[in-house]
Amino acid sequence: MFVIERLEARPNSATRKRIAVLDDDRDLTDSICAHLQDSGYDAHPFYRTADLQTRSKNERYDAFVIDWIVGETSTVKLIAAIRAQDATCPIVVLTAQVLAGVVQESEIAQAVASFNFMFAEKPVRMTILSASLARAFAAR
Repeated sequence: MFVIERLEARPNSATRKRIAVLDDDRDLTDSICAHLQDSGYDAHPFYRTADLQTRSKNERYDAFVIDWIVGETSTVKLIAAIRAQDATCPIVVLTAQVLAGVVQESEIAQAVASFNFMFAEKPVRMTILSASLARAFAAR
């Protein structure tokens, strides 16, 4: 007799959604990618905006998780470029800078209205992040 301790269903590699994750905090980026991998996604880490821009010219991503500030620069131009290529792909933008007073809430609200992305404050709630992406994929 056998006892089933764990049964796990994952999409095969051909159907796994590819997600680009951009944040200059390597530990956070790697942690988000690990969680998304465990959730059945094919997550790709990026630590510099230029690296994601270069790679996305040749590779397609089904969704993006992007920090609002990478280095000292807002990623709003990157978000605009992604939207220009794909009007409906899920984008989640993260920041801890609103509470710190570095970024104005109205600035992010304007970008949400203009570019239709999901917004989440750091620290990232991993299960909420993956649930939000799953919901967005189901709606497409």
